[in-house]
Amino acid sequence: MCCPAPPVIPDAQNTSFVRGVGQNHRIIKLGAIYSARGDKKAAALPSSHTLSGVDVKGSFSAKGKISCWKVFTGASEKTLTGLAALGTSDQPSELAQEAAEQFVCSLYLPNTKICEIGDLHWLFFKKNQALSEKLPPTKAALQQAILRTHYQAMI
Repeated sequence: MCCPAPPVIPDAQNTSFVRGVGQNHRIIKLGAIYSARGDKKAAALPSSHTLSGVDVKGSFSAKGKISCWKVFTGASEKTLTGLAALGTSDQPSELAQEAAEQFVCSLYLPNTKICEIGDLHWLFFKKNQALSEKLPPTKAALQQAILRTHYQAMI
């Protein structure tokens, strides 16, 4: 099965966004970031950012942007391709859902071979780390997070 090419951000060299409000704002140009990361990571960056938590979608318990960034920068090509596919069709593809699940598993347990959230729950439970604030999301909660991320990426 061939993987689809990651979508290219139109005119990424001239794209920017404003951070902050009122007099306390700054304009961040994305061209340098896009070039430094390369096509695959740049295409996956919006979905990774949204999945890890934004104003309209909560973040994962005790997992901040720095932890998410570390997982993103070390993500496999398959994970990047899947994240980049979020928002490119009417429903998230199986590849995109698997990539998001792998991303979250790596977020809670770096360098893990576990790629299913249920297996990760079981591992945490066996290690007596079953405190609710330390657990990864349930499969159902993760599915909703993926759908919200997909929707945000479409917009």
